[in-house]
This record gives sequence, structure tokens and C-alpha cells, in this order.
Amino acid sequence: MTTCFEDMPANDQNLTFCNINNHLEGRIPQKEFPQGLKNSDDSFNNFAYMLSDQCPWHIVLRADGRETVYDGPLPKQMHDCFQDFQSMTPIVRLNNRIGQYKRFPGTAVQEAIVNSIIHFDASLMRPIVIDVDRNVVRVSSPGGVLPPEFWVDMTSTNPRNRKLSKLMVSMNLATLKGRGLEMIRGCYHKSGMVPHISRGTDFHISLPSIDGGNDIDSRYLMVLDYARDNRGARIADMSSDLMVSIYILKKLIADLEERDMIFTMGIGLNRRVYIVLPKTELISEKLSDIRSSAEASHVFCRQGHALRHSSISLLGSSEAIRPDIMQTPAAPVSMT
Repeated sequence: MTTCFEDMPANDQNLTFCNINNHLEGRIPQKEFPQGLKNSDDSFNNFAYMLSDQCPWHIVLRADGRETVYDGPLPKQMHDCFQDFQSMTPIVRLNNRIGQYKRFPGTAVQEAIVNSIIHFDASLMRPIVIDVDRNVVRVSSPGGVLPPEFWVDMTSTNPRNRKLSKLMVSMNLATLKGRGLEMIRGCYHKSGMVPHISRGTDFHISLPSIDGGNDIDSRYLMVLDYARDNRGARIADMSSDLMVSIYILKKLIADLEERDMIFTMGIGLNRRVYIVLPKTELISEKLSDIRSSAEASHVFCRQGHALRHSSISLLGSSEAIRPDIMQTPAAPVSMT
């Protein structure tokens, strides 16, 4: 059996645990304080290293052009990072919905951070990075899918860091019942937006802003941009990459197809989308037409912003679409 990284001897054996003891006091019963910090030879292991004041792994928060690097035991880093994130996340209003909401659902963000900690590959000695901008929160955790030799001894959720995950359960931050990603998706129920999860050498969870659907023009522009850059893209792939629900995406595509700005081939989720290349001024006119129709019926299709930030322009045209759109902004739509 392959030895878990948590059980390997720590590089630093002069460890102290003042911060983790203070952090856990009052949060979990004394009897549930972390066990198994030492191996049979009485040496501290890497699990102890993760909880120590000397912890070499870090969570990095990048937002508003600043980078904050957190120190100390990983559970405390997670807590401090999430508190800072919550304080910087603005309250927003959503079209056709009563009440105020955080731009990014706190439950989804916290669950994403917890998942990144219990699954990250500590042997890579790289930080967990959280990038925040106006449109998306992206949590990047070092390490991809676990190798098969670990699966037999792990729970159904396959946490890479078993001892750390049990501590998260004691802190009521995890359940290890395979419901984490389901909970994240549930935070976006009926919003028209969906989180995007990608696996490779690293594990990424991207969470769209919940007020993305307030911008009437960007919904159509992102579909046009994607269709231009990914000719013949499947609707299923477009929904995943743009973080827009299938239902909302089909409505956007139907509007654009009706105005001869795109065309589709195939059926169901395998239907493929192609962009038509009219003159730029026709695109402005057609989008203005769509906007007027939406305003007249007081209908907004809620959806997430695209991750793409490049200027949107047509192939073969030197004129950008976005400046034309910005010259004729949409009038506010009254709540019904």
C-alpha cells in the first residue's frame, strides 16, 4: 500500500501548535482535537505540519489588484481567507427578484475552499489560489485526480488528505458524503448560472457572479464570442464553459438564430452552433432589436458572465462589437 503524504515525516520537527489550539477552542469538543500528529517513531508527520504554526503551505487570495498570502495552520488560513472574502463581496440586487444577495454565494465559496484543502496535493508544495474579479471566483487546488492505488482505502469522496478531512467534519465544514459539489450547484438554483469544474493537473472550481444576468447585452455577446472562437461548439460544452444553464442558453441561441446571427446543426445537447458573419452595424441593429423585445415584455433571462475578457469582434472585420453596443445602453427594466 502507498504511504499517504500526511503520514510521512515532516521536514521540520520543531513544531508548535498555539494557533490551531486557539482556533479550535470553542469550535469543537476537546476530545475531538486532532489526533495522529506523530508516527510510531515519535516524529511529527505532515498532518501535524499542516496544523502547525510553521505550516509551509499557504492559501493565496487575489482580488482588486492585491494579493494576500495567509500563514499558520490550514484551517485557520481558510477561516481568515473566507472572512476577508465575505467582507469584500458587495451586496447586489437581481432583476425580477426581491431582496438583496451577495454577489457570490458564501456557502458555495466556503464549500469550494474546503474541497480545495481536503483534496489538494501537498507534496507539490504549491499554494491554493483564489482569484476574484467582477464576474467569477476561481479556486485552484494543486493536484489532479487521485491515483487508483489510493481509492480502496478512501471514502466514497476520495479525499486525498484523510486526517485533514476528518478534522473538517469535526468542525462541521464537511460531511464526506459526496454532496459538496451538489451543494455548490444548489446555490445557483434558478439563477440561470452554473459553476464550472475542471480537472487536469490541478483542480479548478469557477463560481460565476449571481448578478451576471443584469446586463442584457453581455448575454448575447458572450454567445457570439464563443461561437466565433469555437466554431461548431456543442451546446453542452458551451453551457459548461460559459457557466450558463442549458435552459437559458437555448433561449439565447433561439433569439440569435431567429435574427440570422448564428445557425445550429444537430439535435439535443449535441446541437452545434455556428456564427453568421454579417456587417458589424447589422449586429448592433439586431442586438438592439433583441433588447427592445426583452424590455417590451419585461423578461430577463438570468445567466452568468463569460470568463472571457477579450474584445469581441467579428472575423474579418476591424470594427469591434462592444463599442457599438455601449453607445446605445439598455434602459432599465421595471420589476414586475
